[in-house]
Amino acid sequence: GTDPANPVAFPMDGMAGIATAYSQKSNLILVVAGKFVSDSQRQLWGVMADPETLAPRGGAFQLAGGLTGNPKIAYAPGLDKFLVAWEDGRPCGERCRSTYGRFISGSGTPEGPDFVINSGEAFLADVVYDSLNKVFVVGYELDGVFFRTVDLQAKVSGQVKLPLSFQYQGQMGVIVNTNKNEYWFAYAVVVSGGDTPKEDDRIMLSRVNAKNLQVIGEPVQLSQTRIGRNAFAGAHIAYSPKGGGAMAVWGERGREGISGEWGRSIYDDGTLSGEYPVITVGTNPISEGFGVPSIQYNEWTDSFFVPSGDWDGNAWITEIDLSGLIYDNQPALSPTAMAPSPWARLFGMKTAQAAAVGSFNITTTVTPYGAATFASKNYQTVVATKFQSSNAVGTSPIPAPPPPGPTTPRDLTALPKLINQIFVWSLGLGALLALLMVVLGGYYYMTSAGNAENATKGVEMIWGAVIGLALLFGSYLLLSTINPDLVKFNIDSLRGLDAPATTTTTPSTIR
Repeated sequence: GTDPANPVAFPMDGMAGIATAYSQKSNLILVVAGKFVSDSQRQLWGVMADPETLAPRGGAFQLAGGLTGNPKIAYAPGLDKFLVAWEDGRPCGERCRSTYGRFISGSGTPEGPDFVINSGEAFLADVVYDSLNKVFVVGYELDGVFFRTVDLQAKVSGQVKLPLSFQYQGQMGVIVNTNKNEYWFAYAVVVSGGDTPKEDDRIMLSRVNAKNLQVIGEPVQLSQTRIGRNAFAGAHIAYSPKGGGAMAVWGERGREGISGEWGRSIYDDGTLSGEYPVITVGTNPISEGFGVPSIQYNEWTDSFFVPSGDWDGNAWITEIDLSGLIYDNQPALSPTAMAPSPWARLFGMKTAQAAAVGSFNITTTVTPYGAATFASKNYQTVVATKFQSSNAVGTSPIPAPPPPGPTTPRDLTALPKLINQIFVWSLGLGALLALLMVVLGGYYYMTSAGNAENATKGVEMIWGAVIGLALLFGSYLLLSTINPDLVKFNIDSLRGLDAPATTTTTPSTIR
């Protein structure tokens, strides 16, 4: 992945939450977060980013004039469209947490005005897209687990409440089981003893028929039963169509004296895996504790990605499969240390870091490369890094256009190489012939036996061979000294002369 100490920055603060999603068709990530425009007003803004470099593409654009918090995004692949939902102060200001929504094209263009999804006090929990029924599912928490559906024309369904009878139920995540055409909700409950040391906490799962929006069967318990105040934090869930099952993760504190994230897999046939640690001080002893879980399934890597925050201000990214096998666990964002004061540097004193230094509102989005992790750095700036998965099949979902002309260019160095080899072999052959002439001349000279003609002929052959050899190698040495290209037959200056005279390449055709 990229350096966790040097993330890419975006022009939002992210204090009220961050939401991200990836458009395969546009090959862009939509990043949505709030930013303060005054001491009392926060707006919702978006920006598109490159999934490979995370560099912003184009300028930031405003989505909503008011934001209470907690933005969420879901993506509809067939139409290349995002639904962005957020908690809004309308109609009653800071006392309200109404849910509003707005459609954004895959290239980052707002489509139409924003619209009301749910009016009144409620906490927005999750938004997913149902590709079978062509609707978005918006889950929220009021005095229980609720949801509505939103179609692609912004038509909102009636409110549906899961008929749960616990003292408390909420902090939920929702997924679409496309193999069974169902909605699966994972959520935390308090069975009894609420807000006391005897509080009975659990993580549960409920199923809903996506056609008639009716609950199927009784809730299924996913976690162990825990006695203690606020033992669990947030249940989130993601679904793998290939594996035929979902993975639910949750934050838990106090188990065996440690805090971290645990998970469990739920298969289409109704069976459950055993509980497994996703990230704890047992699986990653670098930090003292972990929390802030969420999870996304990556169809390109067929694995799940879980972003986490630790107690030291870091953000982590964990890649895990449906069975609970951890492929990798890497730091995604590092806290920023405060620079020592001039007095501290002068006297060699160590200074403590600021109290609010770290990564907050950690989220992730999956891409064909793996995953990108986003967080609010010190509640001031949205930052992100990329994790490259070893399970990634390719490097880009959109192939680059082929260059103009022949796909395999001709090798214009072949002829110079051939001439050069002929010249070198000729030198060797000339030296061999000269040696033979010297031997033959010596034979004539030694066998002349007083025959002056043969003796003269032998001497002439020897001298001719020596002079010829001297001229041969002398010319090579002279040319090489003047310019080595003269003996290498470099004809680079002739490149391109064989191209058609009518072919012209202009800057507008180059990408």
